[in-house]
Amino acid sequence: MTLGFLVVDDVLKAADESLQRRYALKAKGWDQDRLAAKSARIYGLKPEQLYTPGKQPAKVKARSVFCYWATSELEITMTQLAGLLKISQPAVSICVRRGEQIVFAEGFRIMDE
Repeated sequence: MTLGFLVVDDVLKAADESLQRRYALKAKGWDQDRLAAKSARIYGLKPEQLYTPGKQPAKVKARSVFCYWATSELEITMTQLAGLLKISQPAVSICVRRGEQIVFAEGFRIMDE
């Protein structure tokens, strides 16, 4: 029975850390627009280019990093992102997975500013 409490405690601790991180980011001015600007800048793009169609490699990577950070750090829903980017929710899901791989492979951090 003790093991069950440890699992619940770990889940609650992780949820609390996620909430604290999200509030800290928002307190430092991180929102969708700033996140788009950072994601675009990494790949030499303008933020508005993330919202236009295209499959250019830099745009795909920037959009993927943006989607990953938006969902994981700011908890913007994939449905919201689909509307913003004018793509389907499954396409956003693919972007999020790709973005996660890019962020970890490249060592990108949202707060590197």
